[in-house]
Amino acid sequence: MISKRFSAILWLLLCLSFVRPTSAQQKRNFPFTFNLNNSARTSAGVFTKDGILIRTLWSGVNFPAGTHVKNWDGLDDQGQQAPTASYDIRLLSNNVSYTWEGVIGNSSFGVSQGNALQRGFLRIQGMAITGNTAYYGIGYAEGNPSQAKFDLARPQFRNEFTPKGSTDQATLFVATDGMTVYWAGYDGYDNGNKWFVYATRTSDDKEQNFANGQPLKMVMGGTYSSCIDVINNAEGVITGLAVQKNGRYLFVSHKKRHEIRVFDKSSGALVQTLFFNDAAGLTVDGQDNLWVINGTTLRKYAVQANGSLTDLNLAPAGLE
Repeated sequence: MISKRFSAILWLLLCLSFVRPTSAQQKRNFPFTFNLNNSARTSAGVFTKDGILIRTLWSGVNFPAGTHVKNWDGLDDQGQQAPTASYDIRLLSNNVSYTWEGVIGNSSFGVSQGNALQRGFLRIQGMAITGNTAYYGIGYAEGNPSQAKFDLARPQFRNEFTPKGSTDQATLFVATDGMTVYWAGYDGYDNGNKWFVYATRTSDDKEQNFANGQPLKMVMGGTYSSCIDVINNAEGVITGLAVQKNGRYLFVSHKKRHEIRVFDKSSGALVQTLFFNDAAGLTVDGQDNLWVINGTTLRKYAVQANGSLTDLNLAPAGLE
């Protein structure tokens, strides 16, 4: 949002008629005068009677208050003599100033801060917080990192920790247990047919290697060294992600496949594949229980030692 402080805008129209110079005349001057009540930033141009600009005389030049005399040499913007006709010289003066006040939904401190500006090709899709740091993904990012983080004490500053210049995972879901950040999404240039999860360490933001992971090359990006839950077809759409803080399991939902897949969060091994007809949003609470949106219901499940789930018969009423 930019606030504006401005003075009145002045248009000065001077009607000029002249005869095309002869070949012996290299240049003709057509003087005009304008008056400014206050010092101002000005621009001026020569226009035909039907309002077409043929010559920009100057732009964004400051003049003090008072009367000023300038000249037009009779040439157009291509350096050619303007046809014999009557023209208007129009002068615009202003004292507009701009004060950056941020934008709705974006409290960044300036119009541009390089990589530190909170902005993206799309809105934030998923976020997870641990300690004083928030990690988030913005989905498809058009040659920029989809993944970033910020300090909770300085939310105006985006911190990128992956290389720019390639289109890698479009991250839709983020989850963290405090040690590892899990990123779930798709390859933006594979027509929605390559879905997967990879992870980074909170200690250094480097990629986490899973014993059961696999490398995965992005069509227009780099190669991830260790990915899990890799599904190379349109049925692999990921619809939820959650991880236990103290327990050993990572949960990934696939609504089109009617399942929640349970992984060992350290090794990446697939432990369980559980049937849920319309599995969508997932989250883990402070007691490491799993909450599942399945169709139009929200239910709470205890996680067993083998990764299976026990329904705790808690489904809050009144939610849609």
